[in-house]
Amino acid sequence: MLALLLAFAAAFTVRSLYGVPLSGGWVLFDVAAFGALIGALLQAVLHRLLRRPWPRRTLAVAGVAATLGASHLLFAPTAPAVLLVVVDCLRADRLSEERMPETWALAQTSVRFTHAHAQSSWTRSAMPSLLSGRFPAEHGSYRTRPTPDRIRADVPLLAELFSAQGWLTAGFVEQAQLDGAFGYGRGFGRYGFRDGKAPQLNQRFLRWNSIFRTVPRFVLLHYIDAHGPYTPKPVPKHLPRSALATSPSAAWRATINGIRTGKIKATSQDFARLAGLYDAEVRHLDRRLGALYDALQADGTLDASWLVFTGDHGERFGEHGDVEHMGNPDEAVLSVPLLLRPPGGVSGRVVSELVQHVDVAPTLLLAAGITPDAKMAGRDLRDVRDGDVGMPSFAEEWSGRTQRVAVREGGWKLLRSPDARLYDLAHDPMETRDVAGEHPEVAQRLESLIAAYFAAAADGSIAGVDWAQVPSARWTQGAPIVGDAQPGADTMKALQKLGYLDEDGDE
Repeated sequence: MLALLLAFAAAFTVRSLYGVPLSGGWVLFDVAAFGALIGALLQAVLHRLLRRPWPRRTLAVAGVAATLGASHLLFAPTAPAVLLVVVDCLRADRLSEERMPETWALAQTSVRFTHAHAQSSWTRSAMPSLLSGRFPAEHGSYRTRPTPDRIRADVPLLAELFSAQGWLTAGFVEQAQLDGAFGYGRGFGRYGFRDGKAPQLNQRFLRWNSIFRTVPRFVLLHYIDAHGPYTPKPVPKHLPRSALATSPSAAWRATINGIRTGKIKATSQDFARLAGLYDAEVRHLDRRLGALYDALQADGTLDASWLVFTGDHGERFGEHGDVEHMGNPDEAVLSVPLLLRPPGGVSGRVVSELVQHVDVAPTLLLAAGITPDAKMAGRDLRDVRDGDVGMPSFAEEWSGRTQRVAVREGGWKLLRSPDARLYDLAHDPMETRDVAGEHPEVAQRLESLIAAYFAAAADGSIAGVDWAQVPSARWTQGAPIVGDAQPGADTMKALQKLGYLDEDGDE
């Protein structure tokens, strides 16, 4: 009886804690078998203390079941998986053989998109787009103050869509912005934010994966190692000298806010040192990612998975005189690396066509044989080739008093912040010169796209817009639709530590 009780308790506990679907029935049997063996051993000890006959039959049955369970965990084939690996603050130009050799090697067996856009200049608005395939104007997550926004409940997330189709889901994140109180935990059987770094995240995920390797699963891994303050150990000796205070974290935040408000006049040498510290953090993270790739290769997960690797947004090092992220959706913070690796890999293919984060969710769902939500406007990245022009790319940011929006179509980009500036990225990739006066027809076309974007978002129909037939119009800023969240004290403390609750620099 004790063996049966512990078997049931073990299976029930694992199912409750991790949301194991029916497709994970074998795993529940494995866990129940180990619970039964422990129960049988406890029963044997109890019988011995009470000087009763040993429960040999119970021990034998439990032992056989536990052996079968162990054999299944060790030798059963790896089930299909979908892995979404996201690095906070990772710029597109940092994915190179020199700076990230481990991930660069992964890129050689992946499709690499050289022009990929995030949907915002910071995590608060960018990650919901990545996880929902919807734009910020649709998911409504913008700010941490005065009250943190929550992802709109009527916007389905990837984990919910996978879970509804019987997939096991788990999220391993190290960023307070992704606390479940903000809506990110919806659909995940196992989800939790912890204030740590890559080694701890890898350990938690790999331990979980070793148990559920035989179950179809969708997993989010979000790393914060490249996020400021940049504190690599050891600090590279060749970096330019700088008088900027960057340690401890309070000094870092004061320095960043000082630069952003103009109280500190940073030099090119100051920016170069910040970039060097950041690069050292990226290299450290890449080594830890290499350990992850090796472990996933060894247990068969990597070659059974669709894997996307990307950054949630980029980072500035002096572009427009600014640092870090948030603020204007400049190219430095919108351009992110993007890899798509199919099961078994593919001979490294490079696509230079402009793609965006809202393309990721429908791509992963279709790859798993799941129909995407009808309101997802993105396209299937598996089919994109150079010359396949998609919809315009939109990005927003509204952390302060000014709502900023950018649209890019081809080589043209219009930024409203709140005044409009037009950039010819083909000839001015650093966005140094406003050419709206020289190309009024282009500026008007992009203004019309922004107006159509917000109008369609209000109607819930961005996916249905014919972008080639947009009428001439101009957008007038209104208050976005947002939802209030109630995060815990630990989350708010972590957000404060990262600088997201500071008043300095709020424009």
